[in-house]
Amino acid sequence: DNITHVYIFYHNDHDGMVSGRIAGEFYKDFEKTYIPITDYSQDIKDLIREATNEPFATMPKGYLFIFVDYSFSSIINLGTMNTLQKYGYNVIWIDHHKTSCDYQKDDRYTWTNSTKGIRSDKLSGAALTYLYFFTVWYYDKASFDVDLERDMKEIPTFIKYIDSYDRFAKYMPNTDEFHYGLSLSNPEDHFFDENPLWFVKPNEANQNEVDSFIYGIIQFGSDYLKKYDEDNRYHLKNAFEVEIKNNETGTTYKGVALNRQGPSRQFLDLYTRYDFVCPFYYNGSIYIYSIYIDKDRRIELSAEDVCK
Repeated sequence: DNITHVYIFYHNDHDGMVSGRIAGEFYKDFEKTYIPITDYSQDIKDLIREATNEPFATMPKGYLFIFVDYSFSSIINLGTMNTLQKYGYNVIWIDHHKTSCDYQKDDRYTWTNSTKGIRSDKLSGAALTYLYFFTVWYYDKASFDVDLERDMKEIPTFIKYIDSYDRFAKYMPNTDEFHYGLSLSNPEDHFFDENPLWFVKPNEANQNEVDSFIYGIIQFGSDYLKKYDEDNRYHLKNAFEVEIKNNETGTTYKGVALNRQGPSRQFLDLYTRYDFVCPFYYNGSIYIYSIYIDKDRRIELSAEDVCK
């Protein structure tokens, strides 16, 4: 394709950083630039101009633009990707968010069906990115589903841990400990290392080295979580029960709310005992809230139900 420079846009969390690094490993012999996306509403056109220092119409056609773990939830940003392709630039888009998957079924955006990459909600962005670049059955195609029975055998252990946490599937042992240990150990050092152990697939020669590396991360996270959960138990004294009614079906769901910023972990076992948990906090101008639901539960609520 006569690629002269690779621009890799990735969501700035563990899943996104790993996704970006996987793409970079595939194009390790090319000049490349990594561009983190901290907010899905950021204007992609502005990020591209900042990265290339050129307007769309005059950029060299050898530029390759890769978007990983990125949902294009903004229609304006989705249109920017379409414009890139109309100008003749190579584009690869890999994502697992519902918004991305829904575009494939929408008659208004049928052009996304020909964009190379994988859009599927069955695996995390990192797992999908690995499958796209390092398995022959996905590379250089546009795919909208994955074969879990076949594909899970191909994914390296480290990337499975990323997938296990990012989708809240938690099928890997000590998933939470791994996530928190990684968060506290300068993850960028792992993701952008020249020879990352996390590319090693299960049962390869240096699997023991990989296991030791992952165990160290898990142990680090385990030590932290013991102290973190003690702190959570103290703050949960201020939690209170809330009910939210689905105004269409009449179903009422019972949850627990806490005026404290943080993930679902801070609710400890209440997370599985109630229909939902809701941390909220005041950011100086408005209240911000999140609703978390255990993976084994299913509730149906609209934004209007919650806000009422």
